[in-house]
Amino acid sequence: MDLKTRINPAPIKDPLTVNGEMAKSWANWFSRLFDSISVLTPSVSGDNGDRAVTLSAGSSATTQRFNTTLTATRAVTLSSKNAFTGAAFKIIREQGATGPFNLDVGPGLKTLTAPGQWCVVEYAGNSWILAASGAL
Repeated sequence: MDLKTRINPAPIKDPLTVNGEMAKSWANWFSRLFDSISVLTPSVSGDNGDRAVTLSAGSSATTQRFNTTLTATRAVTLSSKNAFTGAAFKIIREQGATGPFNLDVGPGLKTLTAPGQWCVVEYAGNSWILAASGAL
């Protein structure tokens, strides 16, 4: 190799640009990254009231509150649609969620039987699992 080639090597092609514009693969990657970050941002729901709810990763608040008297057993259904490994929800049965009925998370993962109880569920790649639970 001569001295001129070592001083002025061939330019390195940037794989992120095509014809001076951002490549579509880069734009797709950035879009997916932005979506991932936005779904991982913690958020808190208002009171879900005395009703059953279905939670979806990426569109439901990560912390779900129930603070109204339960007049029947209520299900908190965890959707697998759009779920990703590591997606998580915290479900809290606050002090105002009195009544003789339960909050069934999953259903079947955890039953919150009294005010002041909570649980955390996570998506493990092919199903939701109970990650933690306790009392406030």
